[in-house]
Amino acid sequence: MVVIQSARLAKEVLQTHDKNLCNRPLSTGGKRLSYGGLDIALSPYSEYLREMKKILNVHLLSSKKVESFAPIRHEEVSRLIQEVSSLSAASKVVNLSKLVLSFASSNSGRITFGKRYDDEDVLGSRYFSLLHEAEAMFIGFFFSDHFPFGGLLDRLSGQSSKLEKTFKELDAIFEKIINEHLNTNMLRFERNDVVDVLLRLMNDTSFPFKLTMNHVKAILMNLFVGGANTTTAGIIWALTELIKNPIPMQKVQEELRSAVENQGCILERDLPKLEGNI
Repeated sequence: MVVIQSARLAKEVLQTHDKNLCNRPLSTGGKRLSYGGLDIALSPYSEYLREMKKILNVHLLSSKKVESFAPIRHEEVSRLIQEVSSLSAASKVVNLSKLVLSFASSNSGRITFGKRYDDEDVLGSRYFSLLHEAEAMFIGFFFSDHFPFGGLLDRLSGQSSKLEKTFKELDAIFEKIINEHLNTNMLRFERNDVVDVLLRLMNDTSFPFKLTMNHVKAILMNLFVGGANTTTAGIIWALTELIKNPIPMQKVQEELRSAVENQGCILERDLPKLEGNI
């Protein structure tokens, strides 16, 4: 593993030499949970990956599409602020990591398939434990990744059965979500979440390869596993640095209050007003 800590080297790695450095070994856990490398995050660099990135950039990550999800982001941020305010007013301990993770997962879930992950008809209280189990399978040690005939040791240690259990549970959830979208009475073009977009793309014959249900599930897996913890980690680290450094904290507070003025909260249209230089 190599850690890149400067903007100059990041440009070298991610832009100049991207083709030489973007591949990574596909581990046993990652291969199973990504339906054989059909996702975006783990798929080896290839023509397939380039085309999939084009699909995401055009149909899921365009400025217009991202802007269409603004009401969801605004509502979820408002819920987070209200929860923090309520706990603070009651002089209770605020577990910001837990609250931000809940915010990020709710935001990701609603954008991905129109519901919060922790809704009772989706995952309920099982969401966080299943998320941690999936993450453990991605980074977990498998003998088969390092030794010939290591699969036997994985079975004897119980690691293979844990992986299969996690995969089947995730697959059942994705299957349920997809079926709900396919069987809905609402016309597809009236819906806006990621699942609907991917299902519509399955019927598009202009791509050089055919999108299948496994492709859709693999992308949903990326969003399920990566949609919450990455956001949470970034927010918590930023807040931690601000708490440790009161002068930058004061500058940020003054800038935000200046941008808010009398409207009560920061809206996405206010973001260009923020300089961001702490």
